Amino acid sequence: MIIKAPIKLIGNNGSPYTRKMVALLRYKHIPYKIIWGEPDEYLDRNNIEKPKPVLHPTFLFENSEKKITAVTDSTPISQFYTQHSYLKILKRKLLPLLTQPLSLES
Repeated sequence: MIIKAPIKLIGNNGSPYTRKMVALLRYKHIPYKIIWGEPDEYLDRNNIEKPKPVLHPTFLFENSEKKITAVTDSTPISQFYTQHSYLKILKRKLLPLLTQPLSLES
């Protein structure tokens, strides 16, 4: 999979997973382009093979043969972005490190 900037994703504003991924991309200062709408309609119009299942958001990546591939499931995608060497340069963690342990006692 080749990551090109801006990263493209298709999603719906009502989807919590779309909002989560947009928030992640913004927080990590990763350039992105969001296509608002239904992923299956966009993929049909652009002759891109649909992932199974089609979910919000759907990411569009280029494979090694320069063919656009649609990918869903936001958790592995966010883990990939966190671990990818390009993103490590940005030095922004998803969860800030705590300087002191949290105490639930009052």
